[in-house]
Amino acid sequence: MPDTTPNLSLPLLMQSQAQKHVTHNEALGRLDTLVQAVALTRAMTTPPSDANEGDCHIVPAGATGDWTGQEGRLAVYSQTAWAFISAKQGWQVFSIEDSAPLVFNGVEWTAQNTANAQPAQILGPVSMSEGAPTGAVIERGSNADGAFVRFADGTQICTHEITVPTLITPFGAIFGSVAQVWNFPADFAAGTTVCVSMGSNRSEVWGISAWNGSNQATLRAVSFQSISSGCKLYVTAVGRWA
Repeated sequence: MPDTTPNLSLPLLMQSQAQKHVTHNEALGRLDTLVQAVALTRAMTTPPSDANEGDCHIVPAGATGDWTGQEGRLAVYSQTAWAFISAKQGWQVFSIEDSAPLVFNGVEWTAQNTANAQPAQILGPVSMSEGAPTGAVIERGSNADGAFVRFADGTQICTHEITVPTLITPFGAIFGSVAQVWNFPADFAAGTTVCVSMGSNRSEVWGISAWNGSNQATLRAVSFQSISSGCKLYVTAVGRWA
């Protein structure tokens, strides 16, 4: 049976061992250092004379005094003396001195590359490469044709308010407006389906639409009664930008 655990080298209790509390406390102390590990420095070559219990430092090249020959190890102050822990490849420590996480590459401690781990920019231009989002999470914009919002997953929503002057043209039992062409404020992806829906500021009015492709739709307001005072249509188009 090994004397220590394979990953953190925590000392194991042996059968019929005397003073088991010593081994147990040593393991707890090691865990206290390695779990949520924080190193105060990694460039200081001389052990501090005012170290506190549990202080941890990464020993740099050229260290002197009690740290001589301990390059790359974690130096932990415990019970008036320094104890040293050898790191394994992949171990991580947060460096107070650098205000950054460090990772042990098997040879030395280096600044961890967190560029791809940072939270994505929330608002800004969205983009996609080979089906994977590569830009911001949400993109918003507006122009004379309305407003649009694009999401990182490829979804796009366009909205607009259109004033219809009259609904007086008869279509059998109903009356309708002149057809209105809505140019979307942002184009949808070619070859994708766009769903257009409408509401109105008048309860007796509804809308019908024909989607003309990736960049526009034809709209018409209709009602069971002739309306000469007009109305507003609130239109929404949902589809994909990629």
